[in-house]
Amino acid sequence: MGKTLKINATHSHTKLILQELRFNDQQLLAEVKNTLSKKFGTIPEYMKLKLIKNDGVERPFSQYDDDKKLADLGIEDFDTIHVTDLNPNGELVQNNIDDLSSVKKYEISEEDYLKRPGNIREFRKKLMKNPEYKKKVKESQGPTYEEEAKLIKVGQRCIIGDGTRRGEVKYVGKCKELGNGFFIGIKLDEPLGDNNGTIKGVKYFEAENNFGIMVRPNYVKVGDYPPINEFDENIDEI
Repeated sequence: MGKTLKINATHSHTKLILQELRFNDQQLLAEVKNTLSKKFGTIPEYMKLKLIKNDGVERPFSQYDDDKKLADLGIEDFDTIHVTDLNPNGELVQNNIDDLSSVKKYEISEEDYLKRPGNIREFRKKLMKNPEYKKKVKESQGPTYEEEAKLIKVGQRCIIGDGTRRGEVKYVGKCKELGNGFFIGIKLDEPLGDNNGTIKGVKYFEAENNFGIMVRPNYVKVGDYPPINEFDENIDEI
């Protein structure tokens, strides 16, 4: 009966890789050629085959191998049979099926697109008028932290949630570069931040390099948090 082999196949004129084609190891190489001919379009008479072992070692087949069984040719699971098309007038050579540059692309004007009934934009507009859909969209975007942001004003002193960094609030609002909802831009007292008030090319507030940070409102506590004067602390210790 023999056993089933899973063999990959490639072709000289296309990037297409046929993976795990199933053959019986008692089949003849000529039968494999016929199968690959149906897959790639190259007739067997113009095929030159090469075996590429799983470890990368290559071995060409000769014309006398057509009547040999796959088991006798040393073909194993996941080996690759590479087909070279020797026909200069072959369809794959003429058309170069991987080259899409000559394929005419379908184009439609903005005006004509909007005239088409049932277009995607029209469908989305109808959806957004549905309260339940709008609710689900809002829920899928996660918390906005809008209520927390309303309690924070520009110019207030604050402390970051980690308890070690202090600064002044410089921005309250949305920052689409970081995600949905509201953010707080802070100019820190020390260079312990990760920006200068610019997020992905958009300027939100002024700060020196590494003195700026943008965080969620729930990570900020405003109040009487003056800058820490290390010189005064050193005097107390003396």
